Amino acid sequence: MDKQIRGLTLIELVIAITLMSLLVLSYYSIYFFSSYHTISAINRTRIQNEVTIALEHMTKEISYGIGDVNQPQPTVEIVNIAGDRAIKVWIDGNPFETVPVAPNGKRDTYPDDHQIAYRFTGASGAAANRYQIWYYANCIGSNCNQPGNVGPEIIARHIQAFTRQALDNYLDIVITARWQPEQAASLDNPEITMHTKIKMPSVSTH
Repeated sequence: MDKQIRGLTLIELVIAITLMSLLVLSYYSIYFFSSYHTISAINRTRIQNEVTIALEHMTKEISYGIGDVNQPQPTVEIVNIAGDRAIKVWIDGNPFETVPVAPNGKRDTYPDDHQIAYRFTGASGAAANRYQIWYYANCIGSNCNQPGNVGPEIIARHIQAFTRQALDNYLDIVITARWQPEQAASLDNPEITMHTKIKMPSVSTH
């Protein structure tokens, strides 16, 4: 006698498809969740590196600042450059190898004493120039735009906020970076804030 071959019922087929769909959805949920958080972590690391480099740059360059109590002009100027927040610092340019005019921590007639500047471009200006910190190695003129000016060099991008304050003998600087600075912070648009105090050189009284 022939054996009767039993096929799948419609209910069994539906259950099998449902279980397979749940497995596939679970796999893709885990995959996209992992990818999402990996990308977010990578972007957070990138902006953290940018801010760290910018703060290290400022700390190194500003450490050459001139502190001379006898000079009427301030060593550090909290200013705006073309409407953007900025810092200007007088740098002692006296060369180490020249004994009569070795670095002396004072503004004098030596021609290499000069100003440097850091400028936060914010949301203004051309789209390609927004949310950056610019460095001027030799800032000449109120807007660092006179002949002989050196800069700007972009030292950081993705900068959402930049605050600076001169207190006693140090600069207090806070930088906030966001992967997409023009948009609100979120899980897929990470934001970090870093704070540093840059000690100014000792003040000379002679």
